Order: sequence, then C-alpha cells, then structure tokens
Amino acid sequence: MREFSYPMVVADGVGAIVRRLSDYLSTAEDTSSYLITRRALGLPAFEKRGNITVQRIGLDAPKFISSLPRIGGYARKVAFSLHFNDARFLYDKTFLLDSVSEVKRLADEVATSPMLKDVDVFHCHGVWSNFETYIGHYLSTRLKKPLIFQLQGHFGPNVNECMNLDRNRPWYDPVIGNAALNGSTVIICGNKSTIEIMKKRTLSRVRFAFIPTCIDTRFFHPKNGTGSSKDVLFVGRLTEFKDPLTAVRAMKIVADSKPDVRLRILGGGPLTRRIQSLVEVLGLEKNVIMLGERPETKHFYQESAIFVAMSPIENFASNCILEAMACGLTVIATDVGETRELITDGRNGVLIPPRDPEALANAILSAFSNPSFYSDLSRNAIETAKQYDINVLGAEYARLYREVSSEAQ
Repeated sequence: MREFSYPMVVADGVGAIVRRLSDYLSTAEDTSSYLITRRALGLPAFEKRGNITVQRIGLDAPKFISSLPRIGGYARKVAFSLHFNDARFLYDKTFLLDSVSEVKRLADEVATSPMLKDVDVFHCHGVWSNFETYIGHYLSTRLKKPLIFQLQGHFGPNVNECMNLDRNRPWYDPVIGNAALNGSTVIICGNKSTIEIMKKRTLSRVRFAFIPTCIDTRFFHPKNGTGSSKDVLFVGRLTEFKDPLTAVRAMKIVADSKPDVRLRILGGGPLTRRIQSLVEVLGLEKNVIMLGERPETKHFYQESAIFVAMSPIENFASNCILEAMACGLTVIATDVGETRELITDGRNGVLIPPRDPEALANAILSAFSNPSFYSDLSRNAIETAKQYDINVLGAEYARLYREVSSEAQ
C-alpha cells in the first residue's frame, strides 16, 4: 500500500490535518508514505525519512517558487491530497492565465510520476477553490480516478462575509472550484451546515460526507506542571480572517492592570508589519512577543496559560482551538460559526463578541483572577478535544477510501 503525505515540518492547519491522517493510516492500515513537495534550496530531489519517501519537484517561474510553499499528497494506495499553504500569488492581477498554464505544466509533471500508477482515489484539500483544487481535479480527470474533495477553510453559512474579507479573489477562482466540486465523487465537509449550502452548488450525483477536524491527543496534551501563569498565546496566520490586531489592542488594557502578562503571537502573514507598528504605538514591546512561523507548536501551547482565537468568521472547527483545548489551556474565542460547536461558554471555554478588545481584555483579566474556575474550564476542554482525536475519526476516512475505490473498479 502507498500513502502520500505532507512533510513533518508542516504547521499550517490543512497540512496538519493531512499529516495526522497520514500518520494514522500508516499505522492502522500498514501503509508507507510518499510525499510530493516543492523543490527547496539545498535539499535533494529525492529523500527517504523513515517510512516517508520525499520527491521534490521544481517550478520554472521564480514567483511560483516563492509563492507555493508546498504541494503534498495523501493516499492509502488510495488517495492524493493537495494544498498550497500561501495563495497570495492568486491576487497578483498580472499573474492570471500564465499561472494556469504553469500549474498545468506542474500537474503534467506530477502525473508522469511512477508513484501515481497504483493510486486508486485522489483526495484534494481546498481552502478556496484555487490552484490546489485545479491540480487535484486535473490529475483525477487525466488518470481517470475518482476524486474526493475536502473543503478546508471559509465555506459555510458565512461564505458571503468571507468573500467580503477576500475581496481581491480572481475571476477564475470559482470557475476552477466549480469544475472540481462537480467532478468529485464525494465532498467532505467539516460541518453539517456547509453540506446543505454546497448541495445547492453542485450536481445531484455528488455525494457528501461529514468528518470534522481532527487532532492527535497523544501528541497535544497538557504538560505536567504546565504553563506560565503570565502567558497568553495566539496561533494562526496574521490575516484579517484571524484578526490578531484585536488581541494586541486588548493587551494594552491588560498590561495597564497586569504589566507582567505577555501575549505571544505565533505565525506570519500580511498583517505582520501592522502588528509591529501597533505594538510600538501602544508601547507594548515588553508585552507582545512576535514569534514568527515555527514548524512545531506543541511546546508553545504547553508553556502558556490562555489561548485566544479572534477570527470574526469561523466556519470550520479550528485546529488551533482544538490543539489548545487538548493541551489544557483556557480558551477565549469569538462567538462565531463552528466555534460555538466546540465551545460552550462557561463550561469548556469563554466566548466573546468578535472585534471587541475590551471584552477580550476583561476575559483575560478574569481568567488570571479566578484560577480555580478556569481550571475547571481547562479540564472540560481536554475532554472535548478527545472527541476529535484522529484515532476516532481516522477510521471514517479509511472507510470512505475503501468505499469509493471499490465503486470505481
């Protein structure tokens, strides 16, 4: 059996899901891993890492090399998964049709790889309907294999609001996405409300499956004697979708009452400079620590007391929220979307209105002032996270692969 997965250093949300799924099936289904990723300076074209074989492929356009951090895949002998972590190149209006032709050239290169000859089902992970979607659809069509499309990101009841945040989305994005969605055998959604919405946008023959976000609670767990009682953690891409600026503004209020509290921001993105400027303007250089992007996040969770998630729109269960809950942090999150499915206010976390620095500051100060109450929240959060463990949900993926594969034979 053969499996394609992301490299172990991937820390973004979709990459983490695929990595966990790959690890699970490698053990439960006795599979090996074969990874396709982008060429990286100083790294060989082929590499063996334990049970993972890595193939790094090149791109002709320099802009693509800088814009596409990774192309990965996942399978059982069964599947292939694709995700471009950073789609900033999509919004370069001088880079439209050339981009399509270059990605097609890349897809053709991947299609000739010997590793694909035994693949039975392609599994495409899409954040928006963009080029990771294009390659997954193109390969499944060219090789005449069924496609499983997994929606990852901002599809759901607030999709129109998400589109407003993503106002520079190119014209060809939905064209490519609709082709892939309607070419799928099964579409996997992380919440049930998305299924009802997507049924209206796809052909009647397309089937849907509900599989929520998964984490590995054997990896993400509380540390004995865990955490600094003074650290608040933010993890995520520094974009409007994640709204780290609200967390920084809240820290000004917190620091005025508790100057020894620190906000640690783990992640990178287009808002980095704005955050740095705001930190300087508010005089928070000692209270806000910019950690940048890191390959591993577990010890940052384990060293913190509070986790904050400020997304104004969250249509899928957040990886970061689940990881923080599994590590026993007090989670303070916005009362939006699928976050409400994870957190019951006052039971396993705290919900606040979006874009409200004062509400966030009050929740942080309350947490530090009432440690016993928030200790109960943390215990309940750990139990909630166990329901999303990959060892529980991984079997659903394996069943779906077997079902789609057998139908195609």
